Amino acid sequence: MTEFTAITIRYLNEMFDPSNLNEAKQLLSQITPNANHERCQCAAIRFSSGRLDRLKMAVDVAATDFRDLLMAAGFGDLESYKDWKPRRVTPEILLRWQEGLHPSNVTFRLNENVHKLSFIQRRKIKSGVVLSLLHLEPEPCYMVRLESGQETEIWQSELAK
Repeated sequence: MTEFTAITIRYLNEMFDPSNLNEAKQLLSQITPNANHERCQCAAIRFSSGRLDRLKMAVDVAATDFRDLLMAAGFGDLESYKDWKPRRVTPEILLRWQEGLHPSNVTFRLNENVHKLSFIQRRKIKSGVVLSLLHLEPEPCYMVRLESGQETEIWQSELAK
């Protein structure tokens, strides 16, 4: 298995449940070493939000073009990953959010009516209600029940009040 730097190990431990750490390390070791190897690994961890399925997606993106992964994780600047403070939704954070106490950078509340925005023109295209806070990284993400009854994950930047 790949050797990981101290910062990569710290981020893995902060973002992943201990029961998923070995599988996360195996997935992360699939990122091809390059001049930005540590930064790419940290970007994959951030993009994953502590979920193995999202880590797999991040590894796949890195295999195609690692720069896309760096930008998606907000690590475009060479040293930006070193200043990152990992945050994941823990049961305690979720409970506080459900009680109306928002973590930093979290905009929407439980049962709040929201609108999904179109990607380019930023028009309101669908309405729904917030059911849960799912992720904090790389930006808050919510489970939203749309008017159609469909439940879907939507990033905060794709929502409006």
